[in-house]
Amino acid sequence: REAAALAALRHPRIPRLVETNAHHQGEVERFELYLVTELVPGVTLDKLLRSAGPLTLDPALDLAERLLDAVAHCHARDCLHRDIKPANIMLRDGDPGDPVLVDFFLAVSWRTAGPPISGWRDQRDPRLDLTQVARILFCCLTGEFNMPCRDWSGVPPHRRPDEYAALVAASGARARPLLDLFDRGFEASLADRFQSGEEFQAALRRTREAEWAGRGRGPARAPVQAAGRTGRGGRMEVLAAAWDALDSCLHLAAERPGDLAPDLDRAMHHLGTC
Repeated sequence: REAAALAALRHPRIPRLVETNAHHQGEVERFELYLVTELVPGVTLDKLLRSAGPLTLDPALDLAERLLDAVAHCHARDCLHRDIKPANIMLRDGDPGDPVLVDFFLAVSWRTAGPPISGWRDQRDPRLDLTQVARILFCCLTGEFNMPCRDWSGVPPHRRPDEYAALVAASGARARPLLDLFDRGFEASLADRFQSGEEFQAALRRTREAEWAGRGRGPARAPVQAAGRTGRGGRMEVLAAAWDALDSCLHLAAERPGDLAPDLDRAMHHLGTC
C-alpha cells in the first residue's frame, strides 16, 4: 500500500520513492519485502513541540498551508493518507516552515472501494484528512492533538477555557478569524467542515490577512463555561476542568484510541488542586 502510494506521488513535501520490491508481495516466503525512500533529515513535529513548545501564529499558519499543498496533491492522485499526525510530519533540518508528510502505510484510494481496515480508519473521505490538518494547526498553537472534535457536552477543543486562552494569546488581533477557522474545521458533521483544500487555504489567508483589519476586535465567541463555576481558581472551576479532561479521555477511548496520558495528567492536576 505504501509503495503504491509513493510511486504515484511527486511532491517536494512527500518523500520520493527510491526503490522497492513490493511487486513480490505475493511471494513473502521467498522475498523479504523492503521500501527505500528519500532521506528527510530533521525532526518530527511532535518532537519539536515537546522540546520547544507551541509555535507562534505565523509559522503555524505557514506549516498548515504547506501541509495542505501536500494533502491536495495526494487527493488529486486518488490517495488518502489517513494518518496525518505530528509524528508523521518531518521538519526538514528542524525547520517548521519545511514540513514533509511521511508514513503512507495506511494510504488508500478514496475513489475505489478496497478491503476494510478495522477502526475509525475504515472511512474513505478526503475531508477526514482535512480535519487532521486542522488538528495539526491546533496542536502547533496549543501543544494538544488527541482531542475530539466535540466532547460529550458538545464543546469543540478550541472553545475549552485552557485551549481558548492559549489560542487568543497566540493570535492577538487575529483571534476572530482563527477561531472561525476552527469552528469550521471541528464541526460535528463532516458535511459542515472544510469540503476542499481550497476552502481551508482561504480560511488560512483570512486569518493571516486579518492582522490590521481585526486589531482591537475581540474573539467571535467566549469559551464555553461550565455551569456553577465560581470564578478563576474557584473550586467549581477546577472541578469542571477536571471533568472536562476526563470527558475528553472517555471520548477519545471510543473515537480514536491513543495516548490518553496528557488528559489524564491534566485531570489529576485539577483534582489535586481542588
